[in-house]
Order: sequence, then C-alpha cells, then structure tokens
Amino acid sequence: MGIPVGELKRRVSSAEFAEYMVMASIEPLPSKRFELAIARLESLIANVNRDPKRRGDPYTAAEFAPDWWAERKPAKSPEEIFMQFRIWAMIANRKRAS
Repeated sequence: MGIPVGELKRRVSSAEFAEYMVMASIEPLPSKRFELAIARLESLIANVNRDPKRRGDPYTAAEFAPDWWAERKPAKSPEEIFMQFRIWAMIANRKRAS
C-alpha cells in the first residue's frame, strides 16, 4: 500500500483491509492497471521491431501482461484472514520487544 505497517495499522481497520483484499481479488488495483499500460507499450515496441516474415501476427498487450484471473486458490475465510493478522501481529510485537 506504500506506507509503513505501523501507520497502516493506525489508519486502516481490519474490516477495511479485508474489504480492500476482496476488491483486489475482483478487479485489478491501480498499480495493476499501470502494468496494463506498460504491457501495451511493450507490445507496441515489439510490433515496431517485429519481422512480419518470422511472426505474421502482431503482438498483443495480453502477451505481456500478467494474468490476474488465472486459476487461483479459493479465497480465505474471514477467520483465516484474522488468524493470519494475529500471527503477523505476534511477529511484529516480538521484533519490537527485541
């Protein structure tokens, strides 16, 4: 998210964070949209330098973009997410105590 974990904990509740994760699983986040723009540029550069005799079809942006909708593991339940946050919090507290 681009901010330190401590600041994130103060600014975002666990419910907001879980909602953010759900949204990210449905639609690409802004950074991923940026990756789509980069993929378009990469396909443009590849097509400008493409030898039509060796490759008849032009490159598409999809060939350069990550596949966010590929087969995925099932989404975690809220309980699993909560337990994962508890583990992360325990690790963070141990590091602070050291």
